[in-house]
Amino acid sequence: MKKSITALITIGFGVSILLLILFVDDRLNPTYGLNEIVVDDTELSTIISSRELSDTALRTDLIIDDQEVIYDEVDNTFYYSQVEESSDSSSYISTATSLSVKDIFSNYLQIALTEENELVLYNKDFYSISSLVATPLPIMNITVSAETVDELGLDETYSIEEYTSADIYLYDNRAECDERSRVTSSASKIHMRGGTTIGFPQKSYRITLLDDSDDFDKTSKSSLLGMRKDDDWILYSAYSDY
Repeated sequence: MKKSITALITIGFGVSILLLILFVDDRLNPTYGLNEIVVDDTELSTIISSRELSDTALRTDLIIDDQEVIYDEVDNTFYYSQVEESSDSSSYISTATSLSVKDIFSNYLQIALTEENELVLYNKDFYSISSLVATPLPIMNITVSAETVDELGLDETYSIEEYTSADIYLYDNRAECDERSRVTSSASKIHMRGGTTIGFPQKSYRITLLDDSDDFDKTSKSSLLGMRKDDDWILYSAYSDY
């Protein structure tokens, strides 16, 4: 009888540990179906009524269907590229980095989506509301370090006159693109291009792909959006055609 009780206790303890592991793992790596987190005005009111509005998005390292979601701090907007011939109905959203064990109990992040396609991030004490834009176009994100921005005195127009180090991220959303090669990430150097067009509000840029951001002479060729491999690329704004 004692052995039976011991066995039951052992099994019960094992099941409890397993459930705890599953609970912790789910909270360390929260994943939500976009079609499952839509809230109406009443549900949104319940979320925000007991929390304080954050000045910035609570998290910006978000992933939608294995795609890095780009956050524009100026516009408080998240952008992601919808793969051609796909649907958002089965899409899911998660954080790119796991939460800490401390956060899963005291600061657990949850995500909701309003009917107006606004992304609501909230925890026990705070909430943030940002726009979420799904575009049918490929997305390129160009990152210039904060130190470089300060050094060159750049503003929101990013009038980069001389070659400057930058990192690029490109998501290729073409239907025929292999899933494993949708993302191109590369060090690069970038500057404005054009003559009279340099004065336009929307700039054109020349980008050269690099092997190493510290060596502007060592370039790297890559195929972008199905075009032939090259290390030299033009981002043409066509502002005057608007």
